[in-house]
Amino acid sequence: MTLLKIQGDLTEAKFLERLNRFTARVFIDGEEQLAHVPTSGRLKELLLPNATVLIRRCIPNPKRKTCFDLLQVLSQDGVWVSLDSLQPNAFMERLLIENSLYDFRNIQRIKREVKYKNSRFDVYTVDEDGKEGFIEVKSVTLVEEGVAKFPDAPSTRGAKHLLELIEATKEGYQCSVVFIVQRNDAKHFTPNRDTDPQFSENLEKAIESGVKAYAYTSIINRSGIQLQKKIPVVL
Repeated sequence: MTLLKIQGDLTEAKFLERLNRFTARVFIDGEEQLAHVPTSGRLKELLLPNATVLIRRCIPNPKRKTCFDLLQVLSQDGVWVSLDSLQPNAFMERLLIENSLYDFRNIQRIKREVKYKNSRFDVYTVDEDGKEGFIEVKSVTLVEEGVAKFPDAPSTRGAKHLLELIEATKEGYQCSVVFIVQRNDAKHFTPNRDTDPQFSENLEKAIESGVKAYAYTSIINRSGIQLQKKIPVVL
């Protein structure tokens, strides 16, 4: 099974508070330390006082204000959740390279971060018939009563990407949006209408226009991230 390994060793710590979007205070080895939070998501249901987290010590860098990266958190339900919003993109690339996804089994060539008009899509693909396509990858951390939801904060950029996928589809590209759920306890995925009605509306429009939507759960541990299973996308 495909495994995307985490570089470096993870150490357990206690979460204290989030100072801003990308900086948190944690408690480790009897001391308070600052840790970088690698996502702009709200994570209000996850980053709770005294929550168990896994952090990684960084290579000393005078340009950094923090010595650690906060990479995972243990949810109140005892599920490990990855907070690294860049990890799903690298994971999706690995899954495509290793031909691990049935939905993308005919992909022959891939390239990351390819420009399309005024923006960039996460992955550009070419299948065995020479058909070009784009894949936009979204990191999902919010799960409520078995339902994975995205986004957990309004995402103007995410809503814009969906409209651009629609335009690319009209031009003949095979386009998809893939939701990588960075935890293993979701039964299905749905857009988070309460938090971002525009994203949800655009997702419906995209699917109606021929954009494919997929969601996959994953197994998170200290070693990295592994594919668990495909789950339904419910609008």
